[in-house]
Amino acid sequence: MQQRKVNIVEFTPSFGYHIVTHSENASTASSPGLFSRIDRACFALLKFLVGVSFLLMIFSVFFSVALREIGFMPYPWVEEASRYLVVWSVFLSAAVLARRNEHISIDVFYAHVSRPVRKFINIASALLGIVLIGYFAYMGWGFSYTAYRFNDMSLSGYIPVWLAYAAIPVGLGLTALAYLLWGVDILSNRTSEPDSATDIINAQQGIQK
Repeated sequence: MQQRKVNIVEFTPSFGYHIVTHSENASTASSPGLFSRIDRACFALLKFLVGVSFLLMIFSVFFSVALREIGFMPYPWVEEASRYLVVWSVFLSAAVLARRNEHISIDVFYAHVSRPVRKFINIASALLGIVLIGYFAYMGWGFSYTAYRFNDMSLSGYIPVWLAYAAIPVGLGLTALAYLLWGVDILSNRTSEPDSATDIINAQQGIQK
């Protein structure tokens, strides 16, 4: 059975220009694997949750302002809910950006080293992300569990504080998982790098066209 390789040049602010190489059978080229479908479905669900939390935050702020304009005092929990939704939006968005490799980074050195060095940098970055972010997720779990155990409430007395703290372990845990999946992509050669800085520049020009 014939196989073909599909090279897709992508740019990510975190890791510069890179070529994603897919080897697939000609008869199944249009059907992604099970792992890829699950990954895409989870990624789409995560983006949906980010959008929902952001829209709920906007609605709660609008509702609070509207009540003030007509002479009513807004419910004290509305503003707190909007702040908590901002926290959830930020931490869930961090996971989305990590899966897309779009976190801010400086790639001046990265663009001028050989392919093996870039692969080593990517693996080291993935491992560092998993360890550090996983540690912060664990610490966030401790904060949220302590708040849940002592039944800490917000200033209004309506919203449990652990609901806000839970955004830390959930969002950072998903971010660490995103770095793990990216590391798996690198080790399984699902992501390959251009040979030189010239190739990166050519890839950039090709994308811009």
